[in-house]
Amino acid sequence: MAAGPNVYRTFVTYDPHDDEPVPGAQMRALRWSLQGLAKAGSGQAPLFPEQAVSPGELATSFEQAAALVTHGEAGDISEHQRAALEAISARFETLSRDETEFGVELWTEAAVASSEQWTEVRRLAMDALDAFGWSTSDEIPGVEPQAG
Repeated sequence: MAAGPNVYRTFVTYDPHDDEPVPGAQMRALRWSLQGLAKAGSGQAPLFPEQAVSPGELATSFEQAAALVTHGEAGDISEHQRAALEAISARFETLSRDETEFGVELWTEAAVASSEQWTEVRRLAMDALDAFGWSTSDEIPGVEPQAG
């Protein structure tokens, strides 16, 4: 599926209460959230506009997936990988604090596409993808993106 100012696809999700979770679901959720952050604000026209994900949803998706992975539920990750995820989390904490300075405009699609703050988020997401050996491609072997 295509990505635009936001990610235009359904994220792989992980339900910690699922009796039989799909193997690797946490890592797939993390990968897709990082890909969404790396592509956020790209300006690519949406294939399915009704599946648009807001900047806040991108941040929340990342935070949830990163928490599951960094707290060991998905297996061990390297210190380099952990540091890459923590850098994004720290950036989101700064963006949330800066909301008092910048206002809610910081969490708009326009800000995602043009602000220095979101340019840094995209760079950090690319660094994290690299730390895990992943690309920005939407394709994850063995996983079909879900239709909306």
